[in-house]
Amino acid sequence: MKHYCSEYSLNLNEPMGGTAGHAKHFFFITWPKTKWGQKAFQDSDGDWTSQYSEWKDIQSEIHGEILTRLIQNPKQSVSEGLKIFAYPEEVLYESIPTEAVFEVLENHLKGNYKTYLPKALSSNKQLFVCTHGRHDQCCAKFGQKLFDTLRESIPDTDSSIEIWESSHLGGHRFAPTVLDMPSGKMYGRVGPSLINALLYEELPIELHRGNVFYPAWLQVVELEIRKYLKDRQLNGEIQITQDAFPTKNSFEAYFRLKEKPEVNWKLKLHQQEFGGPNSCKELSADKPRLLWVKDNIEEIRIDN
Repeated sequence: MKHYCSEYSLNLNEPMGGTAGHAKHFFFITWPKTKWGQKAFQDSDGDWTSQYSEWKDIQSEIHGEILTRLIQNPKQSVSEGLKIFAYPEEVLYESIPTEAVFEVLENHLKGNYKTYLPKALSSNKQLFVCTHGRHDQCCAKFGQKLFDTLRESIPDTDSSIEIWESSHLGGHRFAPTVLDMPSGKMYGRVGPSLINALLYEELPIELHRGNVFYPAWLQVVELEIRKYLKDRQLNGEIQITQDAFPTKNSFEAYFRLKEKPEVNWKLKLHQQEFGGPNSCKELSADKPRLLWVKDNIEEIRIDN
């Protein structure tokens, strides 16, 4: 008998492409996991966190969609002040008192740096693993195990990679979920056997949920093109040859390789409904979701 929504999703063969949370601005703020609420911010233990949701709604209207997550690392102490990672700018704010969080965020969004100045990231890769058990059991069971294994797999002397526990990243039915920054790549169903690939190589494309800097349909376009070219051992710079946007439930994208201009391809997508539970708290509930999936890819020869 299945006890976790991630087991249901895997059994239903639900595709993960196009399920990465998309936003224009991303902030990751250190805050002890013991203070995270079920909704991370609204019911978290802290004066500044309870004000965050209302602040985000106002600022998103001005600056574009904002996505913020609480993060923890056992080495981080709140007494030292908070850390704030900001993407896509790839900068870090350190030693921020809680009463200055919104000041720092607003100045960052305005590009108007005052008291607290951003620093370049000291590491090449930051991995955020969802371990938010109060939000969903899958993240506690599968995410925590992945995080602990990752930490044990990185030598203390390796400062090129940072591993963080994160509040809800979305898509806990794909647990364990991981967000790789600053690349923006979101992954799901990352098992322990894939630790080395996650850290130092490349995960199988089937485990890619999409790039968080792209909307859902463009995430799927990118992933399907990459799958197609990899299967045919084709390499090179991908070029989308026509600007296009999805209609209500279908989409066509034309692409080619810069090094092979005589061949174009047409990718056709459509939206398909997938059911199954959305969380471990509602295993008996069917929550239909519309996801973008591939129809086909057609080769188009360009005659000179």
